[in-house]
Amino acid sequence: MATTDLADTSTLPPYDATVDNVDGEANGNDDNDGEVRESWSGRVTFWLAAVGSAVGLGNLWRFPWQCAKYGGGAFIFAYFVALITLGMPLLTQELVLGQKHRSGDIEAFGRMNWRLRGIGLASVIGGFGIVTYYMMIIGVSTVLFFESFIVPLPYDSDSGYWTEILQLTSGIEDSTGIMSGKLYLGTCLCWALTFFCIMKGVKTASWAVKITMPLPFLLLFILLIKAATLEGSWQGVKAYFDFSNWDELATPTIWNAAIGQCFFSLSVCMGVMT
Repeated sequence: MATTDLADTSTLPPYDATVDNVDGEANGNDDNDGEVRESWSGRVTFWLAAVGSAVGLGNLWRFPWQCAKYGGGAFIFAYFVALITLGMPLLTQELVLGQKHRSGDIEAFGRMNWRLRGIGLASVIGGFGIVTYYMMIIGVSTVLFFESFIVPLPYDSDSGYWTEILQLTSGIEDSTGIMSGKLYLGTCLCWALTFFCIMKGVKTASWAVKITMPLPFLLLFILLIKAATLEGSWQGVKAYFDFSNWDELATPTIWNAAIGQCFFSLSVCMGVMT
């Protein structure tokens, strides 16, 4: 599960320091056959979008799960080794490609060699697939958000709420193929909001990230305070610093999980930072 995430930015063009106005009109020439590529309105919006492309379920949910599965100390060590030796070099390469060629992933690889366009195309197709299923997840969250104003909470009981919303069945052969009306509307709303955020490229995305990034961090900070006040919270914190399971590092599974988590955390190899 990639991280996509708090800010929906499937491709992040590099920030251009020569851009001084919000319209993104460059004052200098670029290496794009005279075609000027739009740039972010400022450094802050670029970094917000960059962080938003990385922060998602891969960090908020998968990372703690992997720590609990393999042991906090061993997994964190393996993760940072993968981050330094693999993740950061790939991330830096994508940034350099975007800065040099001033184009998206397909064109950036194509300018190195036309045969490499397939690499860029594969990253775009992969990114589209990830966004597609993430929209379903966000659609479920949207339904829960609106129904959280109902008293009592409809999903706080064993009344078959999830069976109704997700159309759960005992097997695929029993599936009707009909999508829940609430989930359909929630997913359509997510697609519509995404369209309006990116319909004019970085012009509208620059404004969107100013809302979609700070607000989730504020909510996460509130959740952190709430979690810290729960009984037994310190036991969870100590689990992250448990370095008694070094034997796990001798198994290939923990390294595969660490490398996978590194890709999820940075959103590399999807053309996001190109």
